[in-house]
Amino acid sequence: MVRKDLGLTDPYIIENGGAVVIPKGYFSDSALRTIEYSQREIEEMENEGAYTNDEKSRNLADSERSSTIHDSRTHTTKKTSKVIVMELGESADSIRAKLSYIRKKYDINFKGAADFSIEELSNLVSISKEQAKRMAKRDYGETILQIQRKDFSRFFKYVKAEGMKVIYGGRFFDVTIGTDKGLAVGLLKRLFNNKLHNDVTFFGIGDSTNDVPMLNLMDVPILVQRPNSSWLNNEEMKMKTGSDSVGIDFARIIKVEGVGPNGWENAINKIILESN
Repeated sequence: MVRKDLGLTDPYIIENGGAVVIPKGYFSDSALRTIEYSQREIEEMENEGAYTNDEKSRNLADSERSSTIHDSRTHTTKKTSKVIVMELGESADSIRAKLSYIRKKYDINFKGAADFSIEELSNLVSISKEQAKRMAKRDYGETILQIQRKDFSRFFKYVKAEGMKVIYGGRFFDVTIGTDKGLAVGLLKRLFNNKLHNDVTFFGIGDSTNDVPMLNLMDVPILVQRPNSSWLNNEEMKMKTGSDSVGIDFARIIKVEGVGPNGWENAINKIILESN
């Protein structure tokens, strides 16, 4: 929805690097063939800004045109367009099955987005029901909303033992398999450098530790403030994924004031001003 409102038609990354979505024809077929991840062509509902699992399974042809689908339940016409999806992460169903196993075997009481109704999710997170629907509609991970602090260490231990990882967000955290913002951004960087003959500068904006792999690949990494008005510090910027330590040169970070959308707006304004 945000992409549509802003008139954006460029590639984008979803769910912390779970997949990269590229409009059909945006990059050349030869460039896409250099990417080692599997790719599938699907239809995207332009007025929803997202695709569904049902749409993923379709075998689509005639990629040169757009189509419309009439929804008889709401009497609205939904325009669709073709996109290429590169999937880096494993399915949410697989992740939720592993989480259910951990819950039962180790008697850990926790709840993810899938464990709540839309109304409950809306009330818990203080968002609209429409936003709650989008939050619950995960394809490459599960957001953990409730867990007792005393169970943190055991939960993280067993999640790792099952081949999953925890990605920390602002208020909650996600459990994923294979997703990584840095990996997804790296793929797009390769494609853009190919398309623009390496004549491109990459800016990145973030506020939490799960943004570090992405910021590490940016020519201009920018940090905005977290909800408590602080910025990530040098120690927090050090992340570990398995045995690999992923960090960033703290001296390169540009700090911009502002929390949430206000911070992003200030960062974008700074980019525009310094680019002119």
